[in-house]
Amino acid sequence: GQILSRRFELPNDQYFGLGIKGGPINRKGRALFFRNSDEAGYGEDALYQSFPFYYTLNNSIAHGIFFDNPAYPFFDMNSAGDGIVTFGADKGELDYYIIAGPTPFEVSNTYSRLTVFNKLPPKWSLGYHHSRYGWLSADEILGIANQLRTDDFPTDTLWFDIDYMDNRQKFSWNPTTFPQPIQLHQSLDALGYKRIYIDEPCIRTDDRIWPYLDALGYFVKDNTSGESLVNDIWFGNVSWFDFSKSEASTWMASQIAIFTQTGIDGLWNDLNEPANNFMPDAQFDFDGDPRGEVESRNLYALLANKAAYEGQLLARPNVRPWNFSRSGYAGIQRYAHTWSGDANSDWPTLRINIEMSISTGLSGQNQFGHDTGGFLGSPDAELFIRWLEFSAFTPLFRNHSINTAAPREPWVYGAPYTETIRDLIKTRYRFLPYIYSLFETAARTGRPVLTPTFFYSTGDPDTYSQDHDFLFGPNLLVAPVYEQGATTRLVYLPYGSDWVNFHDGTQIAGGQSVVVDAPLGQTPLFVRAGTVLPMGPVVSHTNDGTQPHLDVHIFPGGDGTFVLYEDDGTSFDYKSGLYRYTRFDNLLNGDNNVVTITPLAGAYDTGPRDITLRLIGKSQSPTSVVLDSAPLSERTSAAELAAANSGWFFDTATSTVLIKFPGAASTQTVSTL
Repeated sequence: GQILSRRFELPNDQYFGLGIKGGPINRKGRALFFRNSDEAGYGEDALYQSFPFYYTLNNSIAHGIFFDNPAYPFFDMNSAGDGIVTFGADKGELDYYIIAGPTPFEVSNTYSRLTVFNKLPPKWSLGYHHSRYGWLSADEILGIANQLRTDDFPTDTLWFDIDYMDNRQKFSWNPTTFPQPIQLHQSLDALGYKRIYIDEPCIRTDDRIWPYLDALGYFVKDNTSGESLVNDIWFGNVSWFDFSKSEASTWMASQIAIFTQTGIDGLWNDLNEPANNFMPDAQFDFDGDPRGEVESRNLYALLANKAAYEGQLLARPNVRPWNFSRSGYAGIQRYAHTWSGDANSDWPTLRINIEMSISTGLSGQNQFGHDTGGFLGSPDAELFIRWLEFSAFTPLFRNHSINTAAPREPWVYGAPYTETIRDLIKTRYRFLPYIYSLFETAARTGRPVLTPTFFYSTGDPDTYSQDHDFLFGPNLLVAPVYEQGATTRLVYLPYGSDWVNFHDGTQIAGGQSVVVDAPLGQTPLFVRAGTVLPMGPVVSHTNDGTQPHLDVHIFPGGDGTFVLYEDDGTSFDYKSGLYRYTRFDNLLNGDNNVVTITPLAGAYDTGPRDITLRLIGKSQSPTSVVLDSAPLSERTSAAELAAANSGWFFDTATSTVLIKFPGAASTQTVSTL
């Protein structure tokens, strides 16, 4: 019953993508199998999600193959060394798309048009998420919420694992430990927190609604008896809700709408592989066209998240839904964001998570992350901080652990680590204007937020094996430290441009490997020469009312442009024109800069705000600085400049010219002379 395609590869073919798997990002020589399963403590071949889509790169020319068959697809990328590539599935049709390039971006754009572009997420989802399996009461969560604010750890969301439930009953709260959920949500809302609740796709047989759903025929069936299938898993004796049945899915969406209206901001859809890894007797309805486990398993999470997305829309039609899913298939980006599942808390898994991010970002899923520090265990301070350094530059930034692990609140490691952890979380918030703009571009064009370095350097074969460095947007290279005890990092800088060390402003030619200092708490970062990078103020959460401010870093080595995207961060009003594109152009004239800020489009009112330009890598002070033909006053210190409405200052210690002025609704031009 297997179907497959075998083809001879061309000389120099290299293969990338295929989603969540770890190991080298070049899949050549690998055989990979996709069957969504609960694989706690995984290695390189994690099985939570299936993305049967890969890129072939040959002499800098890219094309893609999307094999759209969920029946346990498999790929053998010349593992035998005989020049043959095979892909296929256990059942169904040989249904695949050949996607022309010639660039990786054109492949990703076409794939996104086929499977639907990522939705623009709410801005709060790009902040820091704090979670744990093991918060046992509303009082405990409120205590943590207050301490995060008191101790100045920026945080946007708190997560509720299964301990909020009443004996694991669907849509319930424990009446003793979570007696007043609506009041709890109001208290957390007043502190600026969004709330994410776990929701399982299975219902225990002792649940009050199990007989009702059984009578309606809304569970996956046993293909022998025709009765509701019952499995014994760690959650209890359960039946699996059948999202392939439209009537059942519509009912679930309506109940999710009611549940979320109590004050829930997003859903954490777990155990949706389904978590019983072998269900040979399962029969899924598919509206009267029943199918077995082989054809249905990999689609289960996709359909479950569709119901969760539609349920949130029912509850709040003009609020962007937010789902977080452990499992998924191609197209999951329509409805949910994902993570890498129940990872070990060890150094090898940190390495694997970096590799997973690079390949998953290439595979159509943009908002993807990990349990920072690992789920299964108690990382020491060094491992946790190195994981934070990495996670702060992934599309989703969440701290989560199992209930048997030691507490992992940001303050538990004590001095000097507490301050380091705080600084890393704050760094994430400084980058939010840049990150949000990357997500808008992804939602509109299919350009991945996180990519391997070859994505923009296909002519540099040394990037094909760059397994542990990645680009966060086209111009920011992130090189996480993943080896215990390391204090330096070897980084390859792609050919084709110069690069600037973000931390010290050193300019380095591309096409070479360099060793950089990597003290604990500092993520090695490089910026493509000439980059314009907008950053923002540190906030306690994304809607805390802090006075808007843009801190625009302009790096040496060439001209540069960045288009900043802004909207209200929450609603769908941007679809009706309530957004704002602002372009920042930097032109070099010798050692002088001409920076033009141009409102491009959109009716969203950003309100009054200050703008500070940071011209990095300057060998000497300018003679003067002019804003729209009017000279700005030179200040004697950075502190004096910060206190002033406008002006400029040359910081000799960092070789940086700081220029501050009020933003305007019309085009502004700043020139150094």
